[in-house]
Amino acid sequence: MANMFKETSKHKSPVSVEDSVKTDKVISELWSWCSGVETLGKILFVILIIIGIITSIIAGFEPDGTSYYGEVKYKFNFGTFFMNLVDAAICAFIEYCIYHVVALLIGSLASITQHTKATAKLLEYQLSKDEPVDVANGEIGVDNTSSQRFCKICGTEISEDADFCPNCGTYQS
Repeated sequence: MANMFKETSKHKSPVSVEDSVKTDKVISELWSWCSGVETLGKILFVILIIIGIITSIIAGFEPDGTSYYGEVKYKFNFGTFFMNLVDAAICAFIEYCIYHVVALLIGSLASITQHTKATAKLLEYQLSKDEPVDVANGEIGVDNTSSQRFCKICGTEISEDADFCPNCGTYQS
């Protein structure tokens, strides 16, 4: 969080449109975090699957009595192996989904931050060019300073000092 404030203190007004939409250090770091979390989720998924296969094989061997000399005999139970394998796969999938959702949230934050900063910088650049801006409609380059009036009934443009609409005759308050 402190890095964001340091970045803000070094603010420079944009000198071009390309400068306005350029990605800064904070946004780049958010995108790298997004990628890193997604990669970590994939790596842990593979590790959990490998561990799940190994533990499922071990769990599949069940004791099947003892021999005459006291040695324990084992048999392989495919049902136990398969159930442990499915359990490990479900756990690995849930882990991956959690990491994927976190990566999506970080990516969303990066995208929102990037678009908000770009919009603000574009507006700042436009204002520095002394072009009129209509903030209410979100339009840049529109001059809304003229005093145009329109009839509230038919929408015809009427003069500033007219009391009645020249088209439909409605009284204008």
